[in-house]
Amino acid sequence: MTDSFARTDGSTDVPCDLYKYCGGSWAGIINKLDYIQETGFGAIQIPPVIEYPPRYQNMYMNENFGTAEDLKKLADELHKRDMYLMVDVVINDMAQAIDGTMEDNPPPTIDWTKLIPFNDEKYYHPYCKITDWSDPENYQNCWFGAEVVALPDLKTEDDTVVSMNQDCIKELVGNYSIDGLRIDATKHVDDAYLTSFGEAAGIFTMGEVYTDDAPAAFTAGNMPGLAQMVSTVKDGCKDFTLLGIFLENQDIPRFASLIDDIALAKNAMAFTILTDGIPIEFQGQEQHLTGDYSPYNRDAIWKTGYNTNVSLYKLTAALNKPRNHAISLDNTYISNHSKELYLDGSTYATSKGSEGSQIVSVFSNQGSKGGAYQLAPSEEFAPGTEVMEILNCKKVTADNVGNITVEMGAGEPKVFFPVMNLN
Repeated sequence: MTDSFARTDGSTDVPCDLYKYCGGSWAGIINKLDYIQETGFGAIQIPPVIEYPPRYQNMYMNENFGTAEDLKKLADELHKRDMYLMVDVVINDMAQAIDGTMEDNPPPTIDWTKLIPFNDEKYYHPYCKITDWSDPENYQNCWFGAEVVALPDLKTEDDTVVSMNQDCIKELVGNYSIDGLRIDATKHVDDAYLTSFGEAAGIFTMGEVYTDDAPAAFTAGNMPGLAQMVSTVKDGCKDFTLLGIFLENQDIPRFASLIDDIALAKNAMAFTILTDGIPIEFQGQEQHLTGDYSPYNRDAIWKTGYNTNVSLYKLTAALNKPRNHAISLDNTYISNHSKELYLDGSTYATSKGSEGSQIVSVFSNQGSKGGAYQLAPSEEFAPGTEVMEILNCKKVTADNVGNITVEMGAGEPKVFFPVMNLN
């Protein structure tokens, strides 16, 4: 979150009113790229760079975050590090603050001329309320927001709207050397519009769909449900490698606000980084920040002093290191689906990658009060293979059928990698 990640002057003692601008900037992000890169992530994703003033939205640069040159420099500095810049974009609607709700009689007046570039009512669907989240006709044509801030819904089936949005994204990507897009609320636009927009952008795109399918494996103990969801994704997705995997984001309660057990947070983090797909970490997750809903889940990270000695920051780096190493050794690591080795009510063991560069992970939801026990995931290593447990730097050797003995305790995750390829 640009506004609450880092200030240009690097100050860390500034209070942050989350209902106003807090002073974070693109220049501030540049100054803290070491903090991000040392966790092992290869890209950053920032919120929309367009302006959302107190009352009206337009497609021009949001000067609260800096200048056009600052944004260009952010992309340049990332590229010097062989990192990528992703930007959030909204292609479904525009925004205007209103006094009241669109359901008032009469409703507040929308000043269409202030919405740039879609500055005429003809570009929008007439107001209606979303009443059926299972009906695309309803949730794609009605307004996503109708009070405090109205979100007039664009006629994404209109050729002029399609063309104007394509021109905007081509200009944004070209001017600022953007590498990828996170497209907001893709469920609320039709497939043809989404596809044509992605083609016009010409870069990697990731779409957001808000749903509540995933079982609560680490807060409510449903480990078999998590394993089943991994299998469902494998069977149901045309390409599971493109899915973004995350524990926290700007729209949902932070993990620590649901259950404050650091061992459970470690396991949930380990799963998101070491399972299939593209791991995504929300700023502050590595600092175990709390916040049960927005905007309180978006608090300024500078209040933590960017502490790199806390357990979750160190764990992030420790998990990304073997993952990045496995990818460098094995060009099929990403497309190699994770394999279930063991499952019970509280433990889930998986393997991902080819022989000699596979990562074997053991996740637990027992929490920090979990007892000590031994586990023997099924024959995953060649007999006699020496294996390192990455998080504690302890070696074990696979027996004559390829099993390793895993010493579990205090609810901690375990991560194993063949010693011969640790380099």
